[in-house]
Amino acid sequence: MLSFQVTRGWGIKPLFFLFLITLLSVPAFAVVYNVNNTTDGNALNQLRGAIVAADGAGPGPHTINVAAGTYTLTLGQIVFGNNPQTINIVGAGAATTIISMTTGAARDRIFLINPTGFTNSPVISVSGITFQNAYLTSDTFGGGAIYAGGGSAESLTLTNCAFVNNTTPALN
Repeated sequence: MLSFQVTRGWGIKPLFFLFLITLLSVPAFAVVYNVNNTTDGNALNQLRGAIVAADGAGPGPHTINVAAGTYTLTLGQIVFGNNPQTINIVGAGAATTIISMTTGAARDRIFLINPTGFTNSPVISVSGITFQNAYLTSDTFGGGAIYAGGGSAESLTLTNCAFVNNTTPALN
């Protein structure tokens, strides 16, 4: 039998405090996203949706598995790395997983990581993906396909990736 004795002056506050401390000490969990819809949008099975969801899901590490296909971005660049976190974006291979920027009005770079440059510790890795047809129009920071801005302990690792036909005319 479990019993509690509430002492005058303390009331329920110590129990609430212990409950709150327990909630705050729960570790963050890793989330795996599986992208297989090549259209641009915010669903979790679309590239943009999975990246934005991982960006808001806490420190991770989060993994985004990107199936073979050509993912054409029609809604502009994908902005993430706004929080201290680890995100791994894993393609099926640079020959078969392609992220391509549209040729329409929303044409821009593909990834803008840590846009303020002040977020500490976004750790991003990308493997097995081709980045193509990015065309920087939004700013003069550079990075035709990818721009990763500052912050202490920020890291961007690219493994077995290819870059094809990406330009930075905004810098001219």
